[in-house]
Order: sequence, then C-alpha cells, then structure tokens
Amino acid sequence: MKRRHFLTATVASSAVAAAAAPPAGIIDCQSHLFFPEVVDMMRKRKVEPLVYDDKGMAFLKIGDWLRKVPAHYLDVNAKLASMEASGIEITMLSALSGNARQLFGLS
Repeated sequence: MKRRHFLTATVASSAVAAAAAPPAGIIDCQSHLFFPEVVDMMRKRKVEPLVYDDKGMAFLKIGDWLRKVPAHYLDVNAKLASMEASGIEITMLSALSGNARQLFGLS
C-alpha cells in the first residue's frame, strides 16, 4: 500500500470511529449538589449564610449574593441521571470551600 493511501485510510477510519463513539472521560468542574439536611439547617439560621423560600423556590443568601437552589440540586439520583445523559464521568464538588468555614463560624 502506498503511503498516501495508508494515511488516507487511517484518517478516514479514525474519523468514523470518533464520530461513532460518545465522548468519554468528561469532567464537570462546575457543579452543584446541596444536601437536604444542610439546606434544612440553613433555613433555621437567623444570620447569613441562610436559606429562605420564595414562591416555591429555595434561595441561598450570603450578603447581596443569591443562588437559586432548585429541587434537583438536592437529589443525588437526579444529579447522576443528568451526568449520565450528558456523558459526564466525573463531577468535582467541594464542601465548605472558600470562606464558608468563617461564614459558619467554624474557623
């Protein structure tokens, strides 16, 4: 086989294989999962950070910063199903990162 034909065949077969295979090894490094017990504890807090509910939606409040906490953020099975549907193999989560320890009085 001539070199040119070999290279053409190799590139073509690689392109077909790549198109047929789903992406593998996707890492999600911006992800959210809230533990229901922590959210319930934060609902009882009188100082920030705290969680409050408004019109059926939970909100995490720290100063002027607000984050919606939709129900699916509390459900590990929903999280895994979403990861599976998106081809995500690994999700990086952090707990008490940044200044969260100080906000909770744990420093």
